[in-house]
Amino acid sequence: MPFRNESAAFKKNINVLINQVNASDLVELIFVNDHSEDDSVRILEGYFSEKIRIVHATGYGKKNAVKEGVEAARFEYILTLDADIEVHKDWIFALLDMTKSAAEFIILPLEVKPNERSFGCLQAMEFLSLYAVTGATAMSGYPMMCNGAHLLFSKAYYEKNIDKLRFDISSGDDMFLMEAAKTDDEVVYANSPALIAQMDAEISLRTFIRQRVRWSGKTRHLKSWRTKAFGLLVVLLQMSFWLLILLALRFNALWYVVLFFFIVKSAFDIMLINAASSRTGRMFSLYYCVLLALIYPVYGLIIPVLGLLVRPSWKGRVIST
Repeated sequence: MPFRNESAAFKKNINVLINQVNASDLVELIFVNDHSEDDSVRILEGYFSEKIRIVHATGYGKKNAVKEGVEAARFEYILTLDADIEVHKDWIFALLDMTKSAAEFIILPLEVKPNERSFGCLQAMEFLSLYAVTGATAMSGYPMMCNGAHLLFSKAYYEKNIDKLRFDISSGDDMFLMEAAKTDDEVVYANSPALIAQMDAEISLRTFIRQRVRWSGKTRHLKSWRTKAFGLLVVLLQMSFWLLILLALRFNALWYVVLFFFIVKSAFDIMLINAASSRTGRMFSLYYCVLLALIYPVYGLIIPVLGLLVRPSWKGRVIST
């Protein structure tokens, strides 16, 4: 678990994670401290044992912290986990079952935990669509997305492909590692409800945009034409929608086309989110889906542009993308 300034997350989640680790002799937990400036290390000190230890990173950044954690690991499989992730009570045993497969890279399910705020619920609905696309593309044999906040791979696979991780770029080790798979058999999607983990919604629009800009910024460095084509298709759909609106301002008859475009796309997105909601057992909200459909034409165009132009910050550091 790479971390930097995660004292709040540790106070909230650490006991549950420690109990899961202590439930099996086949698991160790390695915290990698990426030069934290808060009391994260002090909080962890009372938990250290033969199975639970800390590595103080010599380099900087999450990608390097993961590398140093992998080097220190004793077991065959590596799980990368963010500090704010919450897991199911049977998560560790479901995880160990996944290590029995022949796959070397296992995409684990992840969702945003909704909260009482409308902004958090919107993020949860939006992330369900990413959950659906991640699972569908991976199970079809053409994985296009994964998230290093909750990811499983063999140590041998990581070491074999370490030269492809682009350490000149701060983020993207998860996607670069996924791209390194030579055959479909190397990549598996873990389609088990017990493995669904949750991460907190971003607390503000500013932190949300920074997060999404970080994610989108690494896309241009990927080699997979399918991933790039998918991203380009999403952007072109948003651009087409705005182009139709501009044309409709000149030719009133085109407003029917704008409305048809919006209804068809929104219906597809709502069905996708509903399917993911049914799979995860999370509450489906038509209200937030419709609200998301109204916001997405702006959001879906701005974030990719910012990903190309802006260098976002994370944990007090400027990220190279």
